[in-house]
Amino acid sequence: FEVSTPAGLARIAGPVPVVVPERLIPDGATAITPDMLPLVELTQEQLDQVVATVPGGAANVADVYPLAPMQEGILLHPLMPEGGRDVCATPPVARFDSRERLDAFLAAVQQVIDRHDVYRTGIVWSGLPEPVQVVCRQAPLRLRWLQGEADGDGDVADRLAALVHPAHYRIDVRQAPMIHAVAAHDPARQRWLLQLPSHHLVLDHMTLELVVQE
Repeated sequence: FEVSTPAGLARIAGPVPVVVPERLIPDGATAITPDMLPLVELTQEQLDQVVATVPGGAANVADVYPLAPMQEGILLHPLMPEGGRDVCATPPVARFDSRERLDAFLAAVQQVIDRHDVYRTGIVWSGLPEPVQVVCRQAPLRLRWLQGEADGDGDVADRLAALVHPAHYRIDVRQAPMIHAVAAHDPARQRWLLQLPSHHLVLDHMTLELVVQE
């Protein structure tokens, strides 16, 4: 198609086909070699360093590939010294009228994580020429229950939201999933509360809402 520019009309090419190579790491692999990774160039020593960061080792590695350009820019934030602002997305507090409903929702979130590679991804950069994404085969969603924070004064939902506010809440991007679950029991109102802070390396506010809907 054509667009108008100060110099006249400019012709813009249509979409360029992208060829995605097949995943070469077989199911059940107990060792990973550089030839199994067509998108990155790593020595065996570097690859062994990457695998050593993954819980379960090689058997839990599904793929390794580079960061997208936007991810490279976002990665600068988690590399800032402690106290620097990270780039996190946090949805509104979810409220449940029973612990059973909360547990069922968390199980559904785990199903979404299991279904999509990006939500089972961590970033490794130490000792490497450039950062890489590591897709785990399994990445359990860890649930943190607030104890002392939920016993103070004021509304429990407000304190939960303040605790995971992007201004100070940090996510270790080296560990998958980059989605956290932080919950609290509000006995005064007989409800259970949940926050799912996540990192912009894998999610933004819009896609996090889609995850919740799914």
